[in-house]
Amino acid sequence: MANHLGRNGWRFQGPYLRGRPGYTLSTYVLGVRRDAPIWEQKLIVQPHLADLTQVDGVVSTEFGPVTVSWKRDGGRTQFSLSLPRGVQTQLFLAAGPKSNVIVNGHSQSTKSQGRWRILTLAGGDYTGMSE
Repeated sequence: MANHLGRNGWRFQGPYLRGRPGYTLSTYVLGVRRDAPIWEQKLIVQPHLADLTQVDGVVSTEFGPVTVSWKRDGGRTQFSLSLPRGVQTQLFLAAGPKSNVIVNGHSQSTKSQGRWRILTLAGGDYTGMSE
């Protein structure tokens, strides 16, 4: 698992990442993956930041690039997403059941599933935070 971002880039440890750091960073750390057969045009964005405080990247998908940025500061997580047009995306935010989720300046109603707050987004550009 990635344990920190050093001056020279990511440092990995453990047997599961050999030969697959790009896939692991895209689908696990940044959290971008397909959620259905390709013709349904659905994605999930569900980051697993572990002890990282900031991570960003562009993930190539069958529907176009997905730009993702995550920044954690205390109990607040800020994010920025750029999603391909025509794609329905489930955004999973690690937060408590009483967490406030703000997207593009507006408070959002979310579903709760365990430690995750979930909302559905259409293609487009989003900034927000959960606290």
